[in-house]
Amino acid sequence: MATTCLLIMSSHPFSTPEARWTAVRTRDSNAVGSFIYAVRTTGVYCRPDCKARLARRANVVFYENIPQAEEAGFRACKRCKPNAPPDHDREPVLAKIREAVDLVREGASRGDKVTLKELSSRVGLSKWHLQRVFTKINRMSPRAMANSIINTMEVEAAETSARIEAARDRRESSSHSSMASDKSYPDETEVHHLGLPNNLQALPMQYDDPDVDSVLRDLFPELY
Repeated sequence: MATTCLLIMSSHPFSTPEARWTAVRTRDSNAVGSFIYAVRTTGVYCRPDCKARLARRANVVFYENIPQAEEAGFRACKRCKPNAPPDHDREPVLAKIREAVDLVREGASRGDKVTLKELSSRVGLSKWHLQRVFTKINRMSPRAMANSIINTMEVEAAETSARIEAARDRRESSSHSSMASDKSYPDETEVHHLGLPNNLQALPMQYDDPDVDSVLRDLFPELY
């Protein structure tokens, strides 16, 4: 586990002090959100892309986030305002994140998972910055969002298929029951097969033996 975490950290473009100092010197906007740097001589902490005069490397210390810098006793820079909520300066980034969300949803609706590299190229943000801001805003990564949408679609498809199958089984069962019910009574063909007239009440029954005929007449007068 520790080895895995180390590998992940080492692959991050701003995981080392050297990379972070380079980002500060070049005021790299892609590093925003990756870390915070503070200046010992002024007592303030800044965003990596702060436009203030560059401090000496010996006076700069890096922190993972704002709470760490504030816990160490530093206050927010009034120029770059690292603790301020997103404003019009960050709106372009938010617009790109919304575009990324649309791309993820569009791909997932077709059963596809758009890669982070492809998203980065399409919206114009670095992979790490896109991943970080996307996850912060949506509370899940692009891949997790795609997986969630696809899984939901698969569950809904399975439920719909099950309902259709159940309805088909009910129709077949009802059809079989109806056919069985119809066979409970002999039809006209079966009556002829038995050698009986169609209308039993219309034809009188007579026997050669008068005694038998008399008894039947008393028992079944409706047949005479």
